[in-house]
Amino acid sequence: MASDIIDVFDMGDFRLETTRDSVKSYGSVIIETQPMSNGVGFVVGQVIRTLGAESTGKLRALRFWGHGVIDQPTAYIAYGPPHQRGNEKLPPQIPWQFGVAPAETQASAIGFVNFALVGPMLAQLRSYFASGARIEFRQCLFAKFEDGKTVMSELAKMLGVAVQAPEKLQDRGELWVPPVWEASPTGMLRKLPDLELIEVRDRR
Repeated sequence: MASDIIDVFDMGDFRLETTRDSVKSYGSVIIETQPMSNGVGFVVGQVIRTLGAESTGKLRALRFWGHGVIDQPTAYIAYGPPHQRGNEKLPPQIPWQFGVAPAETQASAIGFVNFALVGPMLAQLRSYFASGARIEFRQCLFAKFEDGKTVMSELAKMLGVAVQAPEKLQDRGELWVPPVWEASPTGMLRKLPDLELIEVRDRR
């Protein structure tokens, strides 16, 4: 199993199981999360543990799989939404979830409102990325919002990598639904031509 590509799945939502299993077949390292208040910090620790604390400059791609929301740029990392199997009732909201606690005070997602909190956590990964590496947010609608593009640019500059995210709903499993935006390591934004999209099956 190659550790230079890491896929992070927010398994608080069982509907991602099929996509996770498909992505796993291509040989990347899979990190799974469950709802927790410090999901971003947990993932950072798991990535460093996977690569090895001294294994810098090796990570080529870090992909985040989860859900977005329709009214703000939010990439859920360890959130959910809650299970809805059969006729089960939705569990009560957890106090740190968006909409309950102030979003800027919790780290279960990456977004504009809490970037001051989660940005320094993610900054710990800078030395682990290879030249030409990228981060992909596979959550719906992230790049639809100007605030989402701002997060992409700031994260790209902070980590020295390209950051990619979609503008539309993502309903094709492991495949991108274009258009996809990219922030370069200098923070410059552009809409990627479809021919430049890198799919999971490309193994790079």
